[in-house]
Amino acid sequence: MVRIGGSTERGRHIKEADYYTPQGEFRIDKDGSPILLNCLMYKMCYYRFGSVYTEQGWCVLRCTFCLLCLPSVN
Repeated sequence: MVRIGGSTERGRHIKEADYYTPQGEFRIDKDGSPILLNCLMYKMCYYRFGSVYTEQGWCVLRCTFCLLCLPSVN
């Protein structure tokens, strides 16, 4: 989604690299990129993730807890 948005005229300010960590990882936990963790796409994708898909907010694909699902963030 980020790559598509960045390829349009109105989305030229969107840079895919901003959504990765300095190590080049795409992380959804506390170590994720601040730009990713504050973007609307992330918030909409992981809204109620912990209560709908898993009990504790554990992302099986990424083997980590979703930051939005942790009690201190809600």
